[in-house]
Amino acid sequence: MTMLSQNDTGGDAPMWQFVVFQLVDSCLPAGGFAHSQGVEAAMQAGALPCAAAFDVYARVAMDNASGLLLPFLTAAHAHCTSAGECAALSAALQPMMAACHVASKASLTQGAALLRTALAAFPEECAPLAALLDQCSSAPPPPGTTVRAGMHVAPLFGAVCGLLNVPPPLCRRMFMYILLRDMVSAATRLNLLGPMQATGIQARLASSAEAAVKVAEVRMKEAAGAQPAPAWMRLQSGSDAVAMAMRVARTSAPLQDTFQGGAEHLFTRLFCS
Repeated sequence: MTMLSQNDTGGDAPMWQFVVFQLVDSCLPAGGFAHSQGVEAAMQAGALPCAAAFDVYARVAMDNASGLLLPFLTAAHAHCTSAGECAALSAALQPMMAACHVASKASLTQGAALLRTALAAFPEECAPLAALLDQCSSAPPPPGTTVRAGMHVAPLFGAVCGLLNVPPPLCRRMFMYILLRDMVSAATRLNLLGPMQATGIQARLASSAEAAVKVAEVRMKEAAGAQPAPAWMRLQSGSDAVAMAMRVARTSAPLQDTFQGGAEHLFTRLFCS
């Protein structure tokens, strides 16, 4: 199969388009539809009584993903041939997601599923990531700790796209599209939105998704042109790529983290998170 080249326009090499289609296909067994991104917990808490409230919730979630996840996704894309660098990026993201253990667990679960899927679909191209399989095992956490080793889905998605030669801008938009699609799907299955209504909302929120991606790109560009990261950050991270991601990343949705953190305590629930 011909992978996507950054110089392709799509006219002479249409096969690369099918790679992109497959990565964003809802049939990709990466586990996204098992998670609602906190929509279910927020509904049961009374925070999402109508479609207008969901509209705001989705915008906030995309802004949070833009600030927290896209820097790590982009860094992993640039260092996709190094399994060690990708693992370091995931490890650096872990404490930043500690505020919501449910979201962290969901991210690790989806990352493990995506890794297995990528190696099954593109065994030659994604071979450099095979070394991460042991890290994504379902074994229990080490004694004395509640932290489970694994790969978070955002840096892993960036690494997979990098190995398949998907350009970074397209990779970021694919990830944001998947996030939006999964939230809209969850709201539909929870009867918060009707199918036709959900389609219209997803189309309308596309501009917000694009805006969130552009904000992340501007912040990463500004950070790249700024002074080097502080010495303590480079020492703590162990690499410039991780230091840059840590420097740019920020979280901006504490209320959503609170809702999602309560998902495990719901009396009845449809989604894992």
